Amino acid sequence: MITGRKFPFGNHIKDSLLTLPPKVDMKIDEIQCMNIGKSKLVMTLTRLSESPQSTKRHYADMVVGVEEDNMIVFHEKIR
Repeated sequence: MITGRKFPFGNHIKDSLLTLPPKVDMKIDEIQCMNIGKSKLVMTLTRLSESPQSTKRHYADMVVGVEEDNMIVFHEKIR
């Protein structure tokens, strides 16, 4: 396609990049648990990039489920 314009086409690409959610590193560690057949996990979320001040709020849902029983064990919204 020939448009005669240089890449990128306008400010809409730059504006859309500002609305992306920040990058997050997720680390999961297993801690000792006395119950046989059960585990305790510690999840640490670390924000890798600072998000610019925008009016949009980004949320994530953390869902833990069991595939064999097809059931959700834990659900939490992360802000």
